[in-house]
Amino acid sequence: GAFVVVTGTTWARATIFFGSDEGTRWLRRQGWGAASATALPPVLLSAYVQIANQPFVRSSIMLQGDPQVRFASTARLPNIAVLQHLWRTRGAGSWFLGAGVGITRTVPKYVAAIAAKDLMESWLPQPSSVNVQGAATLRSATKSVVAGTVGAVLTNPLDVLQNEMFKTEERVGACLKRLCKEEGARWLFRGCRQNIVASALPIAATIFLTDTFAGWRAASRG
Repeated sequence: GAFVVVTGTTWARATIFFGSDEGTRWLRRQGWGAASATALPPVLLSAYVQIANQPFVRSSIMLQGDPQVRFASTARLPNIAVLQHLWRTRGAGSWFLGAGVGITRTVPKYVAAIAAKDLMESWLPQPSSVNVQGAATLRSATKSVVAGTVGAVLTNPLDVLQNEMFKTEERVGACLKRLCKEEGARWLFRGCRQNIVASALPIAATIFLTDTFAGWRAASRG
């Protein structure tokens, strides 16, 4: 399932960050306020890519250790084998189990990351005339790391909740109640360090590379 995870994540992040930048510019040209123009594109695009990716998110997580689908690891297309199994045993609706939590998790993650990026953009000093390239790279890296970390940390509890729902087939309320009863508040921070590596760093890399390519494009036009 690695290929599905990589391709799904790649197109999703490209759509969110590129689409959000372009959408914000377009809304500003239409006269929208700064806050609305900044927030609306990532909200809509994050929800869209989460729904589109949800069946493959679920199948990929199940492949990581769910004994029900151990047979799929030897299939030519493991994710498709898992989806076919879910279709036969629980219906197509099971593909979208946790979609609501996924949207609640994904949308704030990217909105927070983009908001943090824009905030850092206004806070960090512009590169001076001395060593402009090096200063611009450091500025972009700082902005990217902060934005990725903020998005990952704020939504870590929702990542835990969604993964538990996939494992147990519980609904949101039942899963939340069980986690609070069994672990107290500890589950809110479970896997936070791993989440920073798995989620924050790729988001930071996406923002950094987007800035880099945008800088190259601006320089070539100038």
